[in-house]
Amino acid sequence: MTPSAQAGYHRNLRREWLALSLLILGLVAWLCLAGGLRRIDHLVQDAGMRLYAQPAHPDIVIVAIDDRSIETIGRWPWRRALHAQLVEQITAQSPRALGLDILFGEEDADYPGDDLLLARALERNAHTVLPVARRGDGPASSADAPLPLLRRAAAQLGHVQLQLDEDGVARSLFEREGPQTAPWPHFSTAMLCAEGLARPGCLGNAAPASGPWIHEDLGILRFARGQPAFTTYSYLDVLKGQLPADALRGKHVIVGATATGLGGMFAAPMVTQAERIAGVEMIAHALNAELLHWRIQPAPMAWNMAFSLTPVALALLAIVLLGPLAGLIASATLLLATVVAAALAPALVGWQFAAAPALAGIAAVYPLWSWRRLSAAAHFLQLEIQALRSAGLPPLPEEPIPLVPRGDL
Repeated sequence: MTPSAQAGYHRNLRREWLALSLLILGLVAWLCLAGGLRRIDHLVQDAGMRLYAQPAHPDIVIVAIDDRSIETIGRWPWRRALHAQLVEQITAQSPRALGLDILFGEEDADYPGDDLLLARALERNAHTVLPVARRGDGPASSADAPLPLLRRAAAQLGHVQLQLDEDGVARSLFEREGPQTAPWPHFSTAMLCAEGLARPGCLGNAAPASGPWIHEDLGILRFARGQPAFTTYSYLDVLKGQLPADALRGKHVIVGATATGLGGMFAAPMVTQAERIAGVEMIAHALNAELLHWRIQPAPMAWNMAFSLTPVALALLAIVLLGPLAGLIASATLLLATVVAAALAPALVGWQFAAAPALAGIAAVYPLWSWRRLSAAAHFLQLEIQALRSAGLPPLPEEPIPLVPRGDL
């Protein structure tokens, strides 16, 4: 190869590399902005969630409206006098806060006196949280709030909405959701407010405000280890007073449905596709993260873009500076490092990064560059053959020499 031909060959390779770099980096940036390949992101993030899962806080207790309670007490809904008796039993053990994940949106027409019994039980507890659900979709949504008598008796109100991803799995929630002028905190935060801790957004038991429905401050749920992860007692056992002594003293107690066909059930990263987690357990996981100061948020777009573009740029430099074998090893190392960094970042820095754009970019770098390098080499060989022929040297055979078909030809 003459010096001029070699220089031209390298110039072509540099142009090819620059064009390839601009193409792949642009594709990765577009995937970041468009949120593409989210299912791959979920696989990486869920794996990390299982990897750094920690045991649940010992001060969280669930009182489950379970199948055994339904079989013994009877079909749902139950009389509110029963709920009042349950609240009295729990109050006797002086819990820090009590959350009733049960909607009381209408008066009890069959037993009107039961509403007053429940209201008085809530007032005596003085640390109770009642739920607010969203009715309808879009900004015109309204609040399914407790009836005024019970709302005024509660210490706090909290919304119980969860966000479902494209695959139907609940992985996040909004810290505040509701009417624009006064959105409620999530139920888990409202329980800390009811306990007496200072938390932003605590609204007490104020009546629902007016205005379009909004949601603010998206947070990623960090799940506790174990299934079940929290100490759980049956509603029936609590109602009968059959708990260990002081089992609820100083605890955060959440009452909610776990019975089959009763209440919302959600897919979650910590369980298999065939299993579901009850809404009361999702509240417990959110409260657990609050108590342990586990706060995870989606990474800002600028940081997420840098997270995706940096390993891809390093892979592009590796293939042009290190040679074929070293470039392949470097690309594989960057691919693995990106997966590990995306999985561990929520626990280390509190941000959740999207790894799929970077993984797609790194995976495309080596094969595309190999193709362009082979194409450039083939083009150079054609030019050399033409130069040999023009110099009057013996021509190469028109037909290839037949080879024995053995192995990878």
